[in-house]
Amino acid sequence: MAVPVTTSSVAPRAAIEDIELALLFEGLYRARGDDFRAYEPTALKVRLHAFMIEHQLSTLSALQDLVLHHPVFGDALVRMLYARPTAMFEHTAYQIALRSVARELRSWPAPNVWLPECSSAEEVFSTAILLEEEGVYGKTRIFVTHANQDVVSATMSAGFPANHMPAYAENYRRAGGKAELIAYCEPHGDAFMISPSLRQNIVWAQSDLASDASFNEFQLVLCRRAMKDFGQALRRRSLHVFDESLSAFGILSLDSESEAELRMVTGRYKPIEPSLGLYRRLG
Repeated sequence: MAVPVTTSSVAPRAAIEDIELALLFEGLYRARGDDFRAYEPTALKVRLHAFMIEHQLSTLSALQDLVLHHPVFGDALVRMLYARPTAMFEHTAYQIALRSVARELRSWPAPNVWLPECSSAEEVFSTAILLEEEGVYGKTRIFVTHANQDVVSATMSAGFPANHMPAYAENYRRAGGKAELIAYCEPHGDAFMISPSLRQNIVWAQSDLASDASFNEFQLVLCRRAMKDFGQALRRRSLHVFDESLSAFGILSLDSESEAELRMVTGRYKPIEPSLGLYRRLG
């Protein structure tokens, strides 16, 4: 005998959407290996709803059906969820502080720099140029990693649109640039790529903060953007991995909201510029 469904027996729409979201992330993980299950749901819902509007979908269940049965849509969704657009030399105060930190790398014979969960070629370019101008790029290796190999490949081959050059050049000037930004770039059609001389010390690799352990010792770790999308458990796991990876007196760059969590994970960090998320490992 059928049981009548009453209004009181139906979960609120928000609760249903949370169930749909959990099922979507579980499906993406099982079908593709892309793990968003430990991300902060609120941080991704805006992007998901934008994707749904673009593809005229009314529910997350409909989105799940689309991306699981049509790989091209799954690829597009995953790229969108991982995307963290960044301008070159963004946030002047931070870039100036980072220059000061970069000078300290001169005291190490062969410093390593890690950009985990990096999906922005602009961030890689900015870091390489800054290290070059502070006299340490020649002896430094920059490790650019991401959980998704396709994102690694796309970032490795990416440039930036030529029409962004004026804004990026102004950012560079404000951030203490010592030359002309275009001197470090080469034109490729309607885009610019970083010069080959600033690519030779960059290592691109797949590495997942949700499951992988430390793979090297670093003197500088830069992870300002991705952390904002992580749920609490993944944030703390990432902080443990960074702590295991940093050498004594190494520098950790996070979003400015991570100080309390960093103190909970380990008390051996001293703020350099806490408002900018820069910390030094003491031991």
